[in-house]
Amino acid sequence: MNEILEIFKIPLLTAFFTIILGWFSIYVKNKLNRLDRKENEKLQKQREVFDKMLSLYSRKLSSNGVDNNWLQDFEIISKDLVIWANDKVLYEFSQYSKALIENNKDYEIYFAKTIEAFRKHIGYKNRFNKIKPQDFLNVFKAGWQKEL
Repeated sequence: MNEILEIFKIPLLTAFFTIILGWFSIYVKNKLNRLDRKENEKLQKQREVFDKMLSLYSRKLSSNGVDNNWLQDFEIISKDLVIWANDKVLYEFSQYSKALIENNKDYEIYFAKTIEAFRKHIGYKNRFNKIKPQDFLNVFKAGWQKEL
């Protein structure tokens, strides 16, 4: 009997560890898929907030001021940014908001810095350091033919 156990000992241990390793690899794969799915959902939401923020700023440029609808949308986008933006984006947006409240003409450059930070956060790279905050303003203003 001991001889039979000795013969099957190594194959049984191999089979046992193969099954355990298989279960473990399935568990890890499922866990990584869930994390990846959550990260993709988060990135998608961040991009939606970024798009809303850009649309809101574009409306401000096109209307020579703000109306009640713009203020309501600004409140909503501010809340979304608190939830979805990283610290750098939130800081730059707070500087933009502060400049708006204080009627500081530098509000535009703060907004451009917010765009720059948001783009970096969602994965865009300024590989050659050629794009400066003023470039984002130029893109927006060119469409509305405003003085740069």
